[in-house]
Amino acid sequence: MFGLFPKREPKPPVASILVIEDSEGDRALIRKTLERKNYSVILANDAEAGLKLVREHKIDLIILDYLLPGMNGVEVCKILKEDEKSKNIPIIFLTVVERGDAILECYGEGAESYMHKPINAKDLLREIKSTILNGAGGLLTKANPKRCRRDGARFIGA
Repeated sequence: MFGLFPKREPKPPVASILVIEDSEGDRALIRKTLERKNYSVILANDAEAGLKLVREHKIDLIILDYLLPGMNGVEVCKILKEDEKSKNIPIIFLTVVERGDAILECYGEGAESYMHKPINAKDLLREIKSTILNGAGGLLTKANPKRCRRDGARFIGA
């Protein structure tokens, strides 16, 4: 009975996501959640490593912790949004910080979304999908209508 069905080729990743998170447990949970949905996941445990990985890889979205050793997530976000190569990469903050001023600070530096921990896998996946399709430089853009059709999304452009 073996060999009756052709081998399935693995699907290409939906998108490449960089996770900048200092908690090993949170990194592992996010990675597991995203890889199950066929996202390519790149991990960094601090700001410096994350900034280096952005320069070395094509990143479609960044999940960023607010509280990081060294520089905080807002500083990382500001650096990324000021750089020509990374300014259009959507950023989702995922953090325990719930202060209103921190949330406003993140959005003020260009973040597309802000989510609170503990991590809820369904909410995170929903937010990622929405952000990738509609966020800054997302897949649902006038410059990329073929990707929109392939993903089954309706193209809305100016």
